[in-house]
Amino acid sequence: MACTNCGCKNKPCGCEDGPLTTPAPCNPIGCPDPYPCSEVIDSQCVLYSGDPIICNQDTVVDTGDNLANALNQVVDYFCDQPTDCCPILEVDITFQRSIAGYTLIANPVGDAPFTYQWTIEQDELVGLSFSGPTTGNSVILVTVPNYYTPVPALSAEAYQCLVKVKVTNGSGQVATAYYNAVILQSPA
Repeated sequence: MACTNCGCKNKPCGCEDGPLTTPAPCNPIGCPDPYPCSEVIDSQCVLYSGDPIICNQDTVVDTGDNLANALNQVVDYFCDQPTDCCPILEVDITFQRSIAGYTLIANPVGDAPFTYQWTIEQDELVGLSFSGPTTGNSVILVTVPNYYTPVPALSAEAYQCLVKVKVTNGSGQVATAYYNAVILQSPA
């Protein structure tokens, strides 16, 4: 079919009865040499047209930045953060004897407030149990009658259990610590 809009009368001037086609794009890494790709665009020539990308009130990528700069700005922003940007929650447990019994105290390091969950992490022959609440920063351990191991050389009885504390801070970070509590007492 002849073109009717290019000033030609009866001879075709480049128009065909079929659609224009473009070869399928390919990944330049997997392309044979030379690239048979239909188009390769330098990332400096591609402009970001979306809303500004903002993190913690800092504009990381602005509308109109070219793709090469935008990628570098994202990498720079996250790789150049000071180490104090992401505090780490840690916890350890200390033991002390008190009038009420034997006390375990969780010592978290990180951003408060904290919530606590104490558990005993064994199922058989538990020689110690909690006396009182298990959701504070400390718990009191008391002996469980008849669940001890005799220690003849010391003329004592050993009561023990494995205790775990799970601490969560206001940011949702979680830290855990374990304490193998062993208490020696003279038999009654």
